[in-house]
Amino acid sequence: RQGAPAQALTHALEAERLSPGDADLRVIIGVVHYQRKDYAAAREAFAAAVQADDGSADAHRNLAAVCFKLNDVETAARHFQRLAELSPRSSFGWSGYASCLAEMGREEEAWACFARAAAENPTPQLHRDHAAALFNAGRITEARAQIEAGLAADPGNALLHVARANCDLIERGDLPAAWAEYEWRLRLDPARYGERAPRWNGERCGGRTLLVYAEQGAGDTLLFARYLSRLSDRADGIVLQVAPALARLLRASAAHFGWNIGAWIEGTARIGPDKVPYDLEVPLLSLVHACGFPVERAAAPYLAVDEALRAHWARR
Repeated sequence: RQGAPAQALTHALEAERLSPGDADLRVIIGVVHYQRKDYAAAREAFAAAVQADDGSADAHRNLAAVCFKLNDVETAARHFQRLAELSPRSSFGWSGYASCLAEMGREEEAWACFARAAAENPTPQLHRDHAAALFNAGRITEARAQIEAGLAADPGNALLHVARANCDLIERGDLPAAWAEYEWRLRLDPARYGERAPRWNGERCGGRTLLVYAEQGAGDTLLFARYLSRLSDRADGIVLQVAPALARLLRASAAHFGWNIGAWIEGTARIGPDKVPYDLEVPLLSLVHACGFPVERAAAPYLAVDEALRAHWARR
């Protein structure tokens, strides 16, 4: 319910005031901060819980997780290791510690910890963490084996499907089945991928307006922008949503190469058709799957710098 996290925080802080030094209350306060995406405050609360009770597995579990999210891997490793000591039968502590060791380059120790975690409780999460560490180490075939084991236990796990797609795309290149599986990412984040209009599947949509929205970082946006010029024979009107930092470059490119962009949205928050009219939508990285476009080296330039900007820098 909207507003519930704020109310929970108020009540938890009041309870902690009445009972200072209670580790469980400090964990609750940290969880509420985490849910509100205030990760620094969450870390402070979880650290206070550990200080109040070093034997609290919940406190170490949450502190390790938020430190890992904040890329403080060494601190996360200490608390995952302590969690493993407190709850040796749980795979979460061993798996988290193993992930940290892999991040720190201590790979042989990491593989041993993953094996220990698998012996205790081989969960889909464990297989995903192990696969991620192997993938980052360049051991793609072994990573895929872990993903398959995770999917055998949890066939509908979208994160594992996306991980398998990434393995296949890295290992095999332009593989239609891998791009199809990469569509599982659309189930992960409703704020980013939730449908505001019917999903476009590459069909000719004459008379209807298509929204193409850039969903990921600048690098992916620039790489996949090469396909925008190919949409003119499939859609009469296109609305393109991009991050503000890339808008000037992509507007210049659209003008220079004749992309059929009828309207622009500058921003990362999704906009519904009630704000900017459109009939169908597709994420930028789904164009390969929806349209069957090949993944290949660009044969010709497809990005152009704004001429006014070029002239400005030429004078400097």
